[in-house]
Amino acid sequence: MGQYNNLKDKITVEIDADLEDLIPGYLRNKQNEIERMAAAMATSDFSAIALIAHGLKGNGAAYGFVPLSELGAAMEKAAGLQDGEAIGKLLEDMQAYLTQIEIVYIEC
Repeated sequence: MGQYNNLKDKITVEIDADLEDLIPGYLRNKQNEIERMAAAMATSDFSAIALIAHGLKGNGAAYGFVPLSELGAAMEKAAGLQDGEAIGKLLEDMQAYLTQIEIVYIEC
């Protein structure tokens, strides 16, 4: 955890050009999910966090964002353990990752 908070450089992510129209909305949804998990954390709603994290785990890599899948898996596990400290750090990591990515669309 914390692997994205200390980076100063952009993280280049290559995405299939066929997904170019979908990616901005996808990333907005991920930002909304982070906000929803933070709100759920404020009320200790670990089941809501686990549900959102499960979705991240399942779809991040499908869109080319493998770290989101990895962070989602870790978040789901932390929610299952009701580990608020880990959840807080993972939320920070997710936010940092989303702010550092630079997308390059490639023809596949």
